[in-house]
Amino acid sequence: MRLAYWNLIILIVLLASLGMPKGAASQAGCVVYVHPAAAQVALDGSVLVQVKIADVVDLYAYDLEITFDPALVAAEEVTIGNFLSADIVLPPTVDNDAGVIHFIVSQSNPSTPKSGGGVLLNIRLGGLGVVGVSPIEITKAELSDIDGGAIVPQLVDGEVSVVEDALFNKVYLPLVLR
Repeated sequence: MRLAYWNLIILIVLLASLGMPKGAASQAGCVVYVHPAAAQVALDGSVLVQVKIADVVDLYAYDLEITFDPALVAAEEVTIGNFLSADIVLPPTVDNDAGVIHFIVSQSNPSTPKSGGGVLLNIRLGGLGVVGVSPIEITKAELSDIDGGAIVPQLVDGEVSVVEDALFNKVYLPLVLR
């Protein structure tokens, strides 16, 4: 009788543990990063900055928050990248006064999890007429697999330099005299 009681307890504990959510799955090589790491934009121009992912395994959804210096640049356009299927996309929250972008994307059945790397987010930033360097920081990157298990990435930030037009994208040709 006593042996049957302990076997029942062990069986209940094992069955209960099957229904528990997964812990964070740290993927050693998984990186979410700003590309290019250092970009330039003219005072009244715009530049495309992307948030990319590399070396991920079985990504199914992500929740990103990106910050920038609102005194130097403003987000003109934010669009989903091509890495995941755009099955469920919450409209991005762009707060140019605070310098915050929030974006959530998830796939749904029958989409399969994605592995490898690609573009998660495209951000077009415009210069606001003030010279300076704006950090582009990934302040939140919550990634998950199809079962809702967390994928913990390494985060790599970038920056956008706002420069005067006179210094931006000028090509100087040699002077040839005869």
